[in-house]
Amino acid sequence: MPILIWLLMLQLDSTTAASFFKFFESLNAYETEFTQITESPFLETTRAKGSLSVQQPGKFKMVYVEGEEKLVVSDGELCREVDYLAETHSDTQVEEIRNEPLIRALVFGEDLRQHFLVDRIKTEDGTETFRLRPREDDSYHLEMRFQENWVPLSIEYISSEGEKTRFLFSAFSKEVSFPEGYFSIPQLPFSD
Repeated sequence: MPILIWLLMLQLDSTTAASFFKFFESLNAYETEFTQITESPFLETTRAKGSLSVQQPGKFKMVYVEGEEKLVVSDGELCREVDYLAETHSDTQVEEIRNEPLIRALVFGEDLRQHFLVDRIKTEDGTETFRLRPREDDSYHLEMRFQENWVPLSIEYISSEGEKTRFLFSAFSKEVSFPEGYFSIPQLPFSD
């Protein structure tokens, strides 16, 4: 490892591991605002902002308000992505995206121990990151940072090809309830 980076990888002690996995298991319903930063060695970096609402298992709504004009909604069975600028949409069965890394972690909260190995990384300045490495796939990993009391600051998907998607969270709340129909699949505002 380069001396300038100076990472110390630690095994999770039992108390930290229990708290880490309990965080994901307790994500029954939550809302957060996000800033999404997508980087690629081949394309320009993009930034977008919006809100994310989740009701486990499998229901979520992402509303983009800056940088993109998109809506992504899952009712637990079907996921519809609507791009208002391009006037396009796509529909995908939730079972087809269930194993996507960010969906698995944030929308299903399944027992992540069966899917990921988790390292705790401390940098020289004391910053602490949790790295989730897939047990059966080395093409990516996730990195997650928290404030005190296990309030998430960010989650980042990092591919082995250098592509990255980072979500920075703010106004995170598990004190939410959603009205009936909140996660209904929207009608299209344009014709196919």
